[in-house]
Amino acid sequence: MSRIPGAAWSTEGQRNCFSFRTYMRSFIRSYRAVYFIVAGPVLLLVGTFGCARRSEVPSHDYYVRAYQDGSYVIEHDGRQLAATCRETLTWQDGTDKLGQPMADHDCTYMTSLVGRHIGSELMWQQDRELRYRPWTGQNTVQTADILDIVAEAPVGSRLQGPSPRTSPEIVKTLNWIRNTLADEEGNTSYLNKGGEERVNLLPDLNGCQVTFVYATRSGWKETYHTRQQVNLAELDPTSLKVDTVSHDVLGPVSIVTVYTTDKTPAVRLTTGDRSWQGAMTLPSTDLTWELPASYAARFAKALHQSITLCGGEPSSF
Repeated sequence: MSRIPGAAWSTEGQRNCFSFRTYMRSFIRSYRAVYFIVAGPVLLLVGTFGCARRSEVPSHDYYVRAYQDGSYVIEHDGRQLAATCRETLTWQDGTDKLGQPMADHDCTYMTSLVGRHIGSELMWQQDRELRYRPWTGQNTVQTADILDIVAEAPVGSRLQGPSPRTSPEIVKTLNWIRNTLADEEGNTSYLNKGGEERVNLLPDLNGCQVTFVYATRSGWKETYHTRQQVNLAELDPTSLKVDTVSHDVLGPVSIVTVYTTDKTPAVRLTTGDRSWQGAMTLPSTDLTWELPASYAARFAKALHQSITLCGGEPSSF
């Protein structure tokens, strides 16, 4: 397990606490005659109010305590969340359309919020996602920082995230998939709707924990966007299949499908993740890709190897 450290207690807080304790000790030494009368209550007050190590967080506010090791440590309703930046979105064409990315794997606004409280009208949590929407309620172009929650624990306890299973072979194989998809080898193009491009990507890798993206574009605008997250160890390598089913403007198109071991709903299928209102996540038992046939066979071979290296097992029956 990997530890995600929280923020350290500030030097200023230590200095203020030390000064207060010192003052109270001096007070008690100066009034020895009443020491036994007031020492108990005085020491209780010192312990209760003199050295509070954490800011009081209003129950519905979010408090951004720290940014360490690539994660923001955020407190809310007695719990602390470790969250990483996925992207910043802007809704220049209105909040009834899909948001368009301004920053990838980065946040535009969060860096200035460390040590500050955020009202629940500006930040909210949905499943494993946090959204900070600074211009909510204002008559302007809306934007939002989107963060993924990677660990969660009660305030005051250690934040831990799962240690990813990995190896040089896993890294090499998954990087091949990510790089070839980023190079648009997995894209298909159609003439319907004035020209539509269907895009497959692998934007996030954490050992065997992966996130695939499927999107459609018309011109430079995205018209659909969905994400599939899974640990490759949950997939059945023997269920992987490739079927050529259609053609795009460049040639044959294949469908690549793989199922989870024993059809366990271990895939997180997220739709609407670039809508203004937020995403909807559903459990699923399979992943599907629409790929050019010339690329699909190589993709399937690399995916099969990745699943096997990650410990994926055949279904029981």
